[in-house]
Amino acid sequence: MFERLRRIARCIVGSTECLLITILIIGIIVSAVFGLVHMYQVLGPIIGALISIIAVLGNDIAKHYSSTSTLRLSLGIGGKDDPGLDVEVFNPTRRVSAMIINDGNAIVRDAKASLTIKVRKNNGQETYHLGEILLRRDQFNDCKEKYKHIKYIEDLLNSPNCGNYLVNEINPHVIGEALPWALPERIIPRPMAYFPRRIGKEKIKELFSCKGLKEIIDKVLPDKLPMPWLYTDYQHITSISPGQRNRLLIFDYVKLSESEYLVMPYSEYGGGGPSDPSLRPYRACLRLTKDTELVLEVTVHGEGARKPLKFNLCITVDKLNKLEDAVKKT
Repeated sequence: MFERLRRIARCIVGSTECLLITILIIGIIVSAVFGLVHMYQVLGPIIGALISIIAVLGNDIAKHYSSTSTLRLSLGIGGKDDPGLDVEVFNPTRRVSAMIINDGNAIVRDAKASLTIKVRKNNGQETYHLGEILLRRDQFNDCKEKYKHIKYIEDLLNSPNCGNYLVNEINPHVIGEALPWALPERIIPRPMAYFPRRIGKEKIKELFSCKGLKEIIDKVLPDKLPMPWLYTDYQHITSISPGQRNRLLIFDYVKLSESEYLVMPYSEYGGGGPSDPSLRPYRACLRLTKDTELVLEVTVHGEGARKPLKFNLCITVDKLNKLEDAVKKT
């Protein structure tokens, strides 16, 4: 009798535990359903706003990529090892430039380039101060005398482009200064009055055929007369069309010896052509020797460029010697 009552009690207890567990599970499910419904009512507008923001951002990104272009260095004489560099041979200078190409489908307008120069010593020390390597104007005569065996070196140092370089001699540095383009599209004229060049008397006499007038010129005029330059201009802004390459002028150099070069970075005034009467002063005249290295940091940017193009040029005597050898072989 007692055993039967014990079994009945166990069944009732077991049924009660199952019932409690079942009720608990049902309660959790119902609570979750009602909670999700309530959360949806709260999070629905937030989720909708996020979807709208993502759609707007996606549209803006698509417009940005379709209306901008990427600038890169086109392969130059250095190939993959030194891309983008090109050398033009003049006498006595060599012109080093970078070929900038537009890889996109949009025009890069008002493209500008800036130059920063660092000097690196053999001990690893770096400085932006150019005082130790700057060829000062009062040192021109010593340089001309030392390297008088080099053809045209005197004419080069006597030229107004060298004599009027723009860097300050007391605190010389080049940080974020403008570089010119070989094909500028927004030339900004600058009026000036300057008398740097001189024209010889014989040249003037060649312009006149009258014998009597030539005799008067010979008696009256001095051997050389100043020839005025009345204007110059800036050449540091251009536009680069899709697929177009534009030449960015960086520096000229002259070989003084196997262990020394004269490096002349360009300024915003550009590089003059053979018959250009304008003043085109260099940024500086720097003496590069075996124990120094010039680090030229160049940045190119413009309206329509996806991001600025940045590259560095490390200039050493050994590298310029190799460049000279390559030039002679061509």
